[in-house]
Amino acid sequence: MDLLVLFAGIIIALGVVMLYKIVDRDDVTDKNLYVILIIGSIFVFGGFSLIFSYIPVEVVKRKIYGFILSAFGFWLVFKFPASNDHQGGDMAIAGILFGIVMLVLGLYWFMF
Repeated sequence: MDLLVLFAGIIIALGVVMLYKIVDRDDVTDKNLYVILIIGSIFVFGGFSLIFSYIPVEVVKRKIYGFILSAFGFWLVFKFPASNDHQGGDMAIAGILFGIVMLVLGLYWFMF
């Protein structure tokens, strides 16, 4: 199973590199663009389906929810707008507090 996950990771990386290369280059014709786009998308989808075929759905949902929750918590902690024109200054502190809670909980769900 470990070799299959490694193979799936290589397939995903190859698909992402293919998709990146079509964005980076200017001399790709339309026909080649569609072929590379389809093959790269198949590689990415096939790699993820290989990985997810051995992982239970509940674990995958928990990881996705953990990532989303930690990203929103990160935004609340570091990027929350502190506009004192239309709200009090304590709202920024409340946003940071909620952000820390969401960030820690999201990282816990994502890691474990």
